[in-house]
Amino acid sequence: MGSYNGLYAFYNGRVSMTAVHLWDGETNTYNYPFIRRLLPGIPTGAVRLAGRNQGFYVKKGNPLHIKDWKDFARPEITMINRERGCGTRILLDQKLKLLGVDIAGIRGYTQECTSHLTCAGIVAKGGADIACGCEQAAEEIPGIDFIPIQLEWYDLIFRLEDRNTPVMQEILSYISSDGFKQDLEIMGKYDVSQTGRYEEF
Repeated sequence: MGSYNGLYAFYNGRVSMTAVHLWDGETNTYNYPFIRRLLPGIPTGAVRLAGRNQGFYVKKGNPLHIKDWKDFARPEITMINRERGCGTRILLDQKLKLLGVDIAGIRGYTQECTSHLTCAGIVAKGGADIACGCEQAAEEIPGIDFIPIQLEWYDLIFRLEDRNTPVMQEILSYISSDGFKQDLEIMGKYDVSQTGRYEEF
């Protein structure tokens, strides 16, 4: 499930932990404002997993010269959207709101899919001119280019009451290890400069 829905499930006790990448337009920060707002009264720990580039998938060669969020409002451009509740969709919606873009005028805004790979594939096949997603997916789909727009941060959220359980201790130990950073670096396109950073709420 997407980041927003993951936090909702966490709040309602349906999951023990969840990973989130939610940009807050008011503070220009990731995750922490959402933890404070959506998890009232729940002592929570957050450990940083990694950073990755969010941006646009466009056709190879970028024939429509797409370069920023304002291009979603161009009448000749059709997009494919992500589902409500995922971090990518929340990033897009906040950016458009801050720019004063009327989503009703965006072609394809109501057409949704549930993964980065699917969005990239639709653009590659000509079903849309633009989609939002992460850089890693762009490398797996031929026929598209990736335009980096913003570095986002992924955090793993858990209840503080679970911090000293054997399972949580093992997870935290691995995330803080050099081996975890090396695994991310082998996968490529991840920023590990803040990996292991820990905050409590």
